[in-house]
Amino acid sequence: MPTSIPVLIDTDPGVDDALALALALASPELSVRAVTTVAGNVDLATATANAAYLLRILAPDREIRLAQGFAQPLARELVTAEEVHGSDGLAGITSHDRWRRSSTESLDVPADAVDVIIEEVGTSAEPVTVIALGPLTNVAAALRRDLSAMRRAAAIVVMGGSLHAGGNVTPHAEFNFYVDPEAADLVLASGLPVIVTPLDVTHQLAVSDETVESRLLSLADPRGAFLGELIRRARAEQFTGRGGKLLLHDPAAVGTMLWPELFTMESHHLTVDCGDGDPRGAMRPTTDDDAGKGRTAAQVAVDVAADAVVSRIVERLVAGGDKSD
Repeated sequence: MPTSIPVLIDTDPGVDDALALALALASPELSVRAVTTVAGNVDLATATANAAYLLRILAPDREIRLAQGFAQPLARELVTAEEVHGSDGLAGITSHDRWRRSSTESLDVPADAVDVIIEEVGTSAEPVTVIALGPLTNVAAALRRDLSAMRRAAAIVVMGGSLHAGGNVTPHAEFNFYVDPEAADLVLASGLPVIVTPLDVTHQLAVSDETVESRLLSLADPRGAFLGELIRRARAEQFTGRGGKLLLHDPAAVGTMLWPELFTMESHHLTVDCGDGDPRGAMRPTTDDDAGKGRTAAQVAVDVAADAVVSRIVERLVAGGDKSD
């Protein structure tokens, strides 16, 4: 039997981050070695509390390293997205009677995420894949600190950017790249193998009816009930005005590892606009020798078998949330 792929997940939970983490934990193809947190959807303290909380609920019997990283982008003030994810980052579920989060959830989490990334990638007997679901600040800092160790990574899988789909923060920029464009550009210029899952495909992947949450809420295992309530709240409360759709941005990045045959990929040398104007954070293909110098072409998901991927994500979440037998 083939061994699981070792992965490290860098995240800023975030509703869709929570679902991506649940998907990775429910997938025997992947072995989650560590989780590191970064400021993005919410501030760092909240992101770290959320990660500790999610691991306690979703992986109660596993020993998974957790470390917190950067509280600010490399060169900018932090922009967050509580208006989308809720003040707690998780659609208010942490105040739910059954799922109430302790106020001390993240107090003992070490602040050494960059060291953890370098150690996991640089010392593993098997190449580790970094799955980056938030702004790329921690990953960029790890590349700056020890590029030699980071070159041992199997790949860096990035949820971020937009090739042709426009932005979700500005007309040009996706949120993660907008928050820390310098970090995103550094990762794309690193020469490492990078797989980018942009808005071009994530906008095609959505949960838009009550069937999914109903199936999860009906499960005896608390993991399933938790995910069902999270999706219900996100669709009903945090995504008002979005047609009741919960876009599966971050699960899509995990999906590119699980079901690559369902994604259409193109090879592009990419840059990220690091200016201060409207194009800030825009991801662009380049053929310019100076802009593209030293950049290994990234593999970019440009299309997806959307129905099949959503169905597989849902089935995997249901299976992972039903461990009662």
